[in-house]
Amino acid sequence: MPNVQVNRFVFDSRKVGMDYGELLPVLKDSGRVIFYLGHAQPLHKLLIAAAELNMTQGDYVFLAFIPFRHASFGNFGWAVPGNGSNSTSNDNEVLSLKMAFKCLLVIEPLLLRQGHEDDANLDGMKNRWMKQSRELDPTIYRPGETMSPHPMATYITMMAFAEVVEEIRQDMLTSSMMSLAEFGGRRMAAHFMNRTFRATEQTEPLTIDYAGERIIPMAVTQIDTKTGKVTIILVQDAVQLKLRSQEQVVWPSAWPVRDRPVCGFHGEAVECQTSEIRFRNVVIAAVVAALMVILWIIVVARRQVREHRLWWELDPDALLQQRTAPRRARSVFETVTAYFNPCGDPRLNASSFMSM
Repeated sequence: MPNVQVNRFVFDSRKVGMDYGELLPVLKDSGRVIFYLGHAQPLHKLLIAAAELNMTQGDYVFLAFIPFRHASFGNFGWAVPGNGSNSTSNDNEVLSLKMAFKCLLVIEPLLLRQGHEDDANLDGMKNRWMKQSRELDPTIYRPGETMSPHPMATYITMMAFAEVVEEIRQDMLTSSMMSLAEFGGRRMAAHFMNRTFRATEQTEPLTIDYAGERIIPMAVTQIDTKTGKVTIILVQDAVQLKLRSQEQVVWPSAWPVRDRPVCGFHGEAVECQTSEIRFRNVVIAAVVAALMVILWIIVVARRQVREHRLWWELDPDALLQQRTAPRRARSVFETVTAYFNPCGDPRLNASSFMSM
């Protein structure tokens, strides 16, 4: 397995003015998979900020953990509270959340067995619990709202406890024990440890390990943004702890996600830049090009001036050359005279030679 670097960022979601747009660039540059552990409302704000930073096109994977899929733990859908008269802003946020939920995978426990979510007997049980909740609690469920997981978990636990009580009663009858106190706590605990209880055919089995801890089967799910249905992608068995693949991941881009985002870690790709960034780049390129053209014109103009200079203009360099030219010629004639006049005849000196 390759080395994996994990960076942890803690932020206070209770702050009203929490700016998730400042937090996400740090995460954007440091990784591709973002784990979120928290409530649903901050997750909404985090995903909306990610959409504004162009991080919901399939380049990044968002993972969230849901203890139970129920309104008491927050709304993990894309519906957001209304903003009153500002309905346009609310519609834009819903649209951004829908796009962001395509890049979101959820880890959650399984209470119902797969294929029994719409079981008629289970629906009757749910309706009976909802009716008792309205009469005794009172807890009123809205139309279409999922049932609280607590009655289901309590029902499974009570069924497991009743099974153990029945086993203890049978043991007491067969071993001629007179009281439960003589049965012993260790022997009673042995009926719970390392065991799997099956309350009904519709619910997931209840597994307790050797230490007395409950092991719950977990699932990786994804929400279909078109239908709102929860699709189970992977399931981890409570006993064997093996992952089983159930459905394929529906992703906005290629799956699995590539190592480098399409837009680049800093959004430098041209096709992902906004109109403002493109306009700024065009302006900078135009200014640079104009400066280069002006510099080229100046160089060409200076060259043309030097080539077409008027003949009567005095050039100090040319005058200096003319001033030094006779001296160089005199020295040459003196060398020639010395060569042809080895006897030193004054009539053949350099001055007389130049005057001829």
